[in-house]
Amino acid sequence: MIKNRKIFSVINQKGGSGKTHTSALIAMALATKGKTLCIDADPQAGLTSFMLHEVSANRLGLFDLLTGNKKIEDAIIKIKRHKLEFDFIGSDYRLDAIASNLDPYALQRKFKGVKGYDYLVFDSPPTVQGISRAIAMFSDYIVVPADISKATIEPTLYTLRSLKEIKKKGNVVLLGYKDPGDEPKGFAAKVTREFLEKINSNFAGSIQRGVAVQKAVYEADMIWTEKKIYSLLKPILDILGE
Repeated sequence: MIKNRKIFSVINQKGGSGKTHTSALIAMALATKGKTLCIDADPQAGLTSFMLHEVSANRLGLFDLLTGNKKIEDAIIKIKRHKLEFDFIGSDYRLDAIASNLDPYALQRKFKGVKGYDYLVFDSPPTVQGISRAIAMFSDYIVVPADISKATIEPTLYTLRSLKEIKKKGNVVLLGYKDPGDEPKGFAAKVTREFLEKINSNFAGSIQRGVAVQKAVYEADMIWTEKKIYSLLKPILDILGE
């Protein structure tokens, strides 16, 4: 293991909870602090689509690294978003063939010797088994993104319990969170209070959700001013403790 390198992952059993957007933002945020490698470990390849604007099984990706003798360096793609630069390893549908029953230590064996990075960031599919479990076991800090809705509470709690079983803590990041304060009525305020009560000490913070975030993730030609970095990425660094 490389001394002082940190491994971050984004995991939630709930589909559509914001994992892909959160992974992209984390990678960009950490790129402001040090050399970062971001890995798409979801067979749906949403993060790959965001970063490369296309998904292709003809390009070397994580599937090739886990099933053959390809070197990590051969699969790395350089990502440049204005002043933000980081390395990326993509995914594609082929990963689905091995994702559900992947050896829990496969990722650790593959990536433990990779050199030259301060941070590794893994995006995961909507499950806590298979490849997601392997990612969790290899991680120093696990982000569990969640939108505030009734449908998200139970899958998020299940994710936290599953992580606890392997002696890992899930740090819940609420997307688009607004403090309900003393508002006595209103469905949104009620759900928010219920969510906070149930996740309790696992609540790590909140990040924005909206058009500005979508543009930050998807628009490759976005100009990253210091103001945008501060408003969109600094809150993420605070949550991660970086």
